[in-house]
Parts: sequence; structure tokens; C-alpha cells
Amino acid sequence: MTHGHQWDYPSGWAPHQILAWVGLSQYGYTEEAARLAYRWLYTLLTVFVDYNGMVCEKYDVTRERAQHIVTAEYGNQGVNFSGVPREGFGWTNASFVYGLSFLSDYMQKALDVCAPYESLKYFKRRGTDGQDAQLVNKDRHSDITQQ
Repeated sequence: MTHGHQWDYPSGWAPHQILAWVGLSQYGYTEEAARLAYRWLYTLLTVFVDYNGMVCEKYDVTRERAQHIVTAEYGNQGVNFSGVPREGFGWTNASFVYGLSFLSDYMQKALDVCAPYESLKYFKRRGTDGQDAQLVNKDRHSDITQQ
């Protein structure tokens, strides 16, 4: 049950994400940690790309698009708040950088092209080392990233 407070579901916050990734990893659930990290980074990246570089303090983790629109309490800092630096929020920025460490090279390349997590199953990794790896669509055999 939600109460409309900023820390309530469905608001996703960077510190909560980081705690989940670390906890899952420390207990051997590395695939789950990578999946959650990918989904969070994808959310941050798509909002950043779609809304002119916007980085905010929290995101609605139930929305597929426009995840920055949050209706809890006072809304969302970083959307229309003049006191927030253009560079975004420290913990949100840090979660992006730290989250990358939970992703494989393959997942990082998929994130580079804003591929949703669900689409990863349609791609395979081609190449024997990280430097020439490409994502290739299994159905069409077309490259979606460059070497």
C-alpha cells in the first residue's frame, strides 16, 4: 500500500538500488544484481536522453517511459527545481557509475544503444575479446554497435 510519501513505492532511489546490488552480489546472486543494475541504469539513461540531460533524485520504477514523473509529496527534485545543479544529484550520478561495475561488457554495450533489458535475449555476443565484441541480432544477424 502506498501512502504518497517520497520514499514509498513506486519511487526508486539510488541508495536503495546500490544496497540491493551489493547485498545480492555478496550473497551470490550476481545475475539478479546485474539485472537490477541494468534496469536502473537504463531508466537513468533513457530519461537523460529523452528529456535533455535530466538527472533527478527519484524515479517511478513502474513506468516504462517518463520515469521522472513522480507524484509523491513535493514531486521530483531535478525536474523544475532551480536549486539543483544541472549536473544532477550526487547519489544518482554515483549509482550510474557504480552500477556499471555490475554489468558485463555485453550488457554495457547493450546499454550504450539504449536496449531495454527484455531485448537482451534477442542478442548474442560476437567476438573473442572485449575490444571487438559486438551485439548481433540473432534473428537478423545485423550489427547494432560498431567495433
